[in-house]
Amino acid sequence: MVSVYSSSGTVANKSRLGADAFLQIAAAAYPAPTLDRFQNAVRWLQDGASDDFKFSTLLDQAFETAVLVVGLHVDPDVVISALLLPFHRSDAIPTDRIEQEFGPTVLKLVAGVRRMDIVDARIKTVAAAQHSITNAEALRKMLVAMVQDVRVAVLKLAERLYMLRHLDHVLTP
Repeated sequence: MVSVYSSSGTVANKSRLGADAFLQIAAAAYPAPTLDRFQNAVRWLQDGASDDFKFSTLLDQAFETAVLVVGLHVDPDVVISALLLPFHRSDAIPTDRIEQEFGPTVLKLVAGVRRMDIVDARIKTVAAAQHSITNAEALRKMLVAMVQDVRVAVLKLAERLYMLRHLDHVLTP
């Protein structure tokens, strides 16, 4: 079971957080015009839907990560970026489509998280090669300083929290 925290702080145990549940949680935190943008993003993702496991997993991650940032009352572009990020990371959505459908701000946020992924991978490589936690920590601090938009860091943290919450599924036999 997955614990989903709504913007009011209540916990709803669900095996899957679907589009309707996400939109209901978002409706409690955002006005109708903003909710329309979220509905359009969800509809856009669902139009490309397939029944395969990978798509279903990406959709689950998108909704749960978006709920996390909705709870922080961030601007709508961050919520839409959270919805799109799992699909962009898996190359299911090309960069030009994101900008075309959702604008340059959403693209900038999604691209910023992808850049953080690249730097994070380099940090891990350096730490493994030099067996030095100190160097890795220095690089992490540099990474945080490099983030020009704090919303990128918020997205990355929400994504990490999603992953941590689902580690028990990976570690449980």
